[in-house]
Amino acid sequence: MADNSPNSDYSQELHDFIQKQKQKAYVLVSTRKAMALKKVPLYYKVSETEWELYKPADTTIDDMRLKEERHPKLYVLARDKAEAAVETQQKINARLQQDLKKGDFNLIRESMVDVTDELLDEPRSGTYSEAEKSIKLVLRAFTRKESILGQLVSITSKDYTTALHSVNVMTLMLGFCKFVGYDWKKILQFSMAALLHDVGKTVIPSEILCSPNKLSTEEFRSMQRHPSLGAEILMKNGIRDRKVIQAAAEHHEKVDGSGYPKHIKNVSLIGQLVSIIDIYEALTNNDRPYRRAIDPREALKILREENDRGAFVFGLVDRFILSLNDPRL
Repeated sequence: MADNSPNSDYSQELHDFIQKQKQKAYVLVSTRKAMALKKVPLYYKVSETEWELYKPADTTIDDMRLKEERHPKLYVLARDKAEAAVETQQKINARLQQDLKKGDFNLIRESMVDVTDELLDEPRSGTYSEAEKSIKLVLRAFTRKESILGQLVSITSKDYTTALHSVNVMTLMLGFCKFVGYDWKKILQFSMAALLHDVGKTVIPSEILCSPNKLSTEEFRSMQRHPSLGAEILMKNGIRDRKVIQAAAEHHEKVDGSGYPKHIKNVSLIGQLVSIIDIYEALTNNDRPYRRAIDPREALKILREENDRGAFVFGLVDRFILSLNDPRL
């Protein structure tokens, strides 16, 4: 006999709420990340609402079993997600050190992209610190082999992602900062700002972000929100560096007020710098989903035209162009 009492409705509602909360408590992780995790326990799904322990904390999984995909999909507790991201970055940084010693630029950039993926997914103080360590490793290598930044930017990739774009922008920013003679602290600050400038895109629907077609008016408006969303994400996650937040918020603004999302004119130096480098990288990269790259000379011509109409403060575009022609790069 069916139970139609009010308590029955309440019990069902409470049950549904508990099941939804259980689902939110676990986060799916990739095989690559699962292989890196020792400190954090891993779980596997046995039903729509139930998970079992697969690996306890402070143990590792047999690498071959993971590589051969002889395992279920693996999860971490949502509360362990930040710790898992930091541990993954630490392992990638150890790999990056070896890549830098070998001088394999494809592996170097791959490691930097992996670090950035973790940072964009979980932009907290721990992942921020590990990404800073990555930049320091590359910067130290640059002092030993000055062509490293140019090599990193020149390598093409089949998979153009927000993380890869961010690494390219960061690399160009490193070159600019070295060219103008910024000190170590400022280079790190500006490089982190470049690395995190597009963090707002992580919450833009993938069908808009990766659309091979021209965006509709409504889709473009949604895309135009990513600078503001990025600044909100950084502040919400405890990132307090003003320049890093400015870069996220202002990298599509122009000093003549023609930019977006707020059409401000008093755009910060870091906002303008990231904007210039962002435009150049986007125009010259071969792997955008909706168009082919253009020749760097044509990209610089477009930047100069933007500069001449008053989009940037006088001389900034010229200094960026000079940094590209630095013989050390």
